[in-house]
Amino acid sequence: MSSKNNPQKEPLWLIGFTIHADSRSPDLYTLIFPGDVDEPLQVDNYLIFFSAPELAEQAIALGSNDRQNYAPPPQEVDLVCDVAQTLYLISQADIDPAATVINCLNTMFDLVRATNIPMPSEYKRILYAFADHLTFNRELSTFFAEHQLSRQAVLEAVTWSIGAVVSKSKLVGG
Repeated sequence: MSSKNNPQKEPLWLIGFTIHADSRSPDLYTLIFPGDVDEPLQVDNYLIFFSAPELAEQAIALGSNDRQNYAPPPQEVDLVCDVAQTLYLISQADIDPAATVINCLNTMFDLVRATNIPMPSEYKRILYAFADHLTFNRELSTFFAEHQLSRQAVLEAVTWSIGAVVSKSKLVGG
């Protein structure tokens, strides 16, 4: 068969979320349909999360995303958004050597956008500036000093984002 008749399917991304600080593996998962704009798995304008990777097919069956051009869901996690560690690092750390915060922020940006809840402009300004800084610099403390922002201001913006995501989410297999 030629590749024209059997086009390569785009991979889905399995994203894990660690909520509890003592968790050794993600507590929740979702799927992202990558593209020009990365789209999280949704049904009826709600983000879909599930409690184990093996529930991905069940979650997809509920979803409203067009998955015609995508491969079956992976069983291996592509990225972990460690919410617990992100909140700790923002509140306490000077350096984020593993890029935990920027990985979580970028994921949260996709999720918040998909909720269609407008992010308050001040939170957007703070988080996008923080993400821009962390893209090239792992030192959190220099951001706070250079932008004369408190850690609390960043934590409030992140917490608002988490709330927006949670308010527009459904859990499969919880």
